[in-house]
Amino acid sequence: MTGRPIRDRGAADALGLVVIAPAIIGLALLVIHLGRQVDANAQVRTAAESAAQAAGSSSSAV
Repeated sequence: MTGRPIRDRGAADALGLVVIAPAIIGLALLVIHLGRQVDANAQVRTAAESAAQAAGSSSSAV
């Protein structure tokens, strides 16, 4: 044993949790943001492709 009181270990664990928790939450928010950004880009690309197809089919019908 190191001679420290047992309650110091609990304080160190609590401090570690206070330091690590915001980092984990920040990482989770970053992953969510990136996922939403990828989804938004896919929707824009799909809309652009649909518009191009509609424009192409309307000019060939004339």
